[in-house]
Amino acid sequence: MKNKKDKDYILQVRNLNKSFHDVKVLKNINLDFKKGQTTTIIGPSGSGKSTLIRCLNRLETADSGEINFAGQNILDKRYNPNFAQKHISMVFQQFNLFANKSVLDNCVIGPEKVLGIDKQTARQRALLNLEKVGMKAFAGKLPYSLSGGQKQRVAIARALSMKPQAILFDEPTSALDPQMVAEVLDIIIKLAQEGLSMIIVTHEMRFARDVSTDLIFLQDGEVVEQGNPKKILSKPKTSKLTKFLQKTHL
Repeated sequence: MKNKKDKDYILQVRNLNKSFHDVKVLKNINLDFKKGQTTTIIGPSGSGKSTLIRCLNRLETADSGEINFAGQNILDKRYNPNFAQKHISMVFQQFNLFANKSVLDNCVIGPEKVLGIDKQTARQRALLNLEKVGMKAFAGKLPYSLSGGQKQRVAIARALSMKPQAILFDEPTSALDPQMVAEVLDIIIKLAQEGLSMIIVTHEMRFARDVSTDLIFLQDGEVVEQGNPKKILSKPKTSKLTKFLQKTHL
């Protein structure tokens, strides 16, 4: 049966499976991610959250199934994986900035080298996005001189500078202290209010409840619950989610 490619969805996942050696990390995942929404993915360590999000733009290659983006299955052997990575940006837990390049150059290199934009246009775009995240004054600095929260804001500006159709966040606040967590979450909240399509792996439960429009609870490589965050988190339907929530500070 042919999968429906709905124009309202930025990504559609069908029967996705992924193993590392003999360990099955993702088991028959089926998900729809709507355009313009903020979807959060929660779950215990080792549940497959990061593997799932890395599969969505081919940083990891799934063993089987489909990931439909822009009307194409990005897992098809004939598909150029660079296409997804051009249009779906990623913000990592450990920032992944180029240590030997300035803040501005970190945000320019992708649009210039990957998208083929001229350097002047790429610089102007990067400066606008650095201003958006409150980091324009640090444009000439190297990453080593920045705090963790500042590095992550630069990483977000870098992702925005690609003008992506969606941004994936892999636990963007887990390496930060509480004060820095707040400043990074404030930026993500503003992006959510602008209607940017975002998929976020997070352990920030209040953020997941109050900001996201859709929530996915993953455990043991399977989707256990999905739906409205406030409803799911206030009245979980499964014992797995109930037990997980008992260990959080929600």
